Amino acid sequence: MNNLKHKLASFVKGRGFSSGVITALVIAIFTVANVLMYTVYYAFMVEDSSVEKEDLSITDAADRIFDRAQQSGKKVTVTFCMNESDIQTHETGNYVYRTAMEFAERYPDFIEIRYANVMTLKYDDTGEDFNPAKYQKVARKDASGEAITDKNGEVVYDEYSLTRASVLFECHTTDVHGTVTRENIKVLTTSSAYSSFFTFDDSGYITSYNGEEIFASSISWVIADEHDTVYFTMGHGEAPSLNFYSALVSAGYYVEEINLRKQSVPNDAAFVVIADPKSDFEKSGEDSGIVSEMDRLKEYAERGGRFYINMDPIAESLPKLEEFIADFGISFITSESGERQIVKDLNMAIGTDGFTLITQYADTPVADDVYDNISDVDGSVIIRDIAALDCDSSKGASPLLVASSSAVLEASGATTDTEGSYTVVAYSKRPNDNAEAARLVLVPSIYMTASDAMVTNGYSNKDFLYSLFESFYGAENMIYGTNDVVQQSTALENLTLGTSIMYTALLLALPMALAVLGAVTIVRRKNR
Repeated sequence: MNNLKHKLASFVKGRGFSSGVITALVIAIFTVANVLMYTVYYAFMVEDSSVEKEDLSITDAADRIFDRAQQSGKKVTVTFCMNESDIQTHETGNYVYRTAMEFAERYPDFIEIRYANVMTLKYDDTGEDFNPAKYQKVARKDASGEAITDKNGEVVYDEYSLTRASVLFECHTTDVHGTVTRENIKVLTTSSAYSSFFTFDDSGYITSYNGEEIFASSISWVIADEHDTVYFTMGHGEAPSLNFYSALVSAGYYVEEINLRKQSVPNDAAFVVIADPKSDFEKSGEDSGIVSEMDRLKEYAERGGRFYINMDPIAESLPKLEEFIADFGISFITSESGERQIVKDLNMAIGTDGFTLITQYADTPVADDVYDNISDVDGSVIIRDIAALDCDSSKGASPLLVASSSAVLEASGATTDTEGSYTVVAYSKRPNDNAEAARLVLVPSIYMTASDAMVTNGYSNKDFLYSLFESFYGAENMIYGTNDVVQQSTALENLTLGTSIMYTALLLALPMALAVLGAVTIVRRKNR
């Protein structure tokens, strides 16, 4: 060791390096060492993550619902339109196959897996004929099992185009004699990649594999004897989230569009969704005799209607729609100039700007009910770029989700308020004279259902929505806490901004301290 030190000292003196050059070399060496340390850490982190991706085990989330269905004489058949050997080697189908095996093993007396060939029209296991027509045009049924008809008396069908990547879910209900008394069918079909079982980001990259959730919800769909319909308004530049649409379908709803210029909200509506409108709703003039969109929204509310509304707080104001929402006691908090104020929180947020909030449940009855349903499920609700709301309790309005006490309000890039604990999602149960109370939820953001918020490590908005459907809108058989396998993650996604800054500072402190110590030591020795 002494010989090495002597040679190193001779090398440095022989080159005639100045103290500044030596200091720079020491800092460079420690910087390179720091980079290598992070590189090694990242390599091991990726390796651990890849192992986690292969964990396709399922949870007990569906046990209660499936056990009850089996006791009532129901049995489910899941049919792949691809033979078993092909799906086992299929890049994405292999995930779906392995999940199917997990379900068949966990519920052997309730779920049967079969394979059909859409080319030869034969079942692989028995060689019997496979009839695709049965699954290409499926009639909707009411609670009694009768086909649902439209206003013209025509049967309402769901139509599908089968491919080799289609997966067919069937439920047969039998009586005590073993006779089939009812048959329900649901079809998941895509071109080739089983995309129904995955979540994608805006760029088309897979963010998570949701096999357990999709299997469980599809089976829950076919064992249910009735499905309500959710209506999306149209004609105002609405931009419904595909993730929200998928959550509604997984929750057991039919989803339709409605043009309020032409028709009223049907009686079978579970609730109406107004999704990020860009233009305002029409309002008729006094005594015009014309039934406007606002008239139809108000008429639906007066008979106990239910609404889910999300709005972009940065977009132009929509006075008529906001007036309708204000009738439920919910309004935006605005600055003196009328600008909506955005919530910022540097302590309870993800990212460096403080606008992706980790929200908290309010201390209100509906918030308590929503939380109780999913209290055993890990994950909080995160929302990005969200406005603050004001609630008038005299009209039935209350907070549902709130920001932390460290939050502030901003408008035009300047802080306008520092009170904290602002309402960021609100609900209202507005009393009616002749009907059940009308209900409304307002989410003043368009990012509640972003793909990286719906399924990600540590945070999940999806279970929150399912619980909201159950507690506020009356849905049944919601399945919480499934094993959604995240495919993309960030190293700090489970840290708040304040915590991540602390960790980053600690990680940088050691190499920086060593570099400074080395530089000081070398300079002192040079001077001596």
